Amino acid sequence: MKTIGEFNFPSTPEECKNWKPYVRVYATSSTSLIVMQTRIEGLWCAYAMGVEGIDHETEKELVLLHGDKIREDLGLVLFPFMKDVPYAL
Repeated sequence: MKTIGEFNFPSTPEECKNWKPYVRVYATSSTSLIVMQTRIEGLWCAYAMGVEGIDHETEKELVLLHGDKIREDLGLVLFPFMKDVPYAL
């Protein structure tokens, strides 16, 4: 595994099999989520979307699939612990 910032990323095909992304949710309101996720290639990205506000645990997956990508500078305000990991373009 290679370490970038506080996070480990796989560096071999074997390590990729068991690797899981780190996901964090920031609720700007009960019906608006911003979700960040690390990516297998050693990057991260954050997405925003309105949700029903019923179950954020389930809704975070919808945000990752269908949300709008936010700018890196905004993402770093919400997720400052990602400062050492490159943002996905």
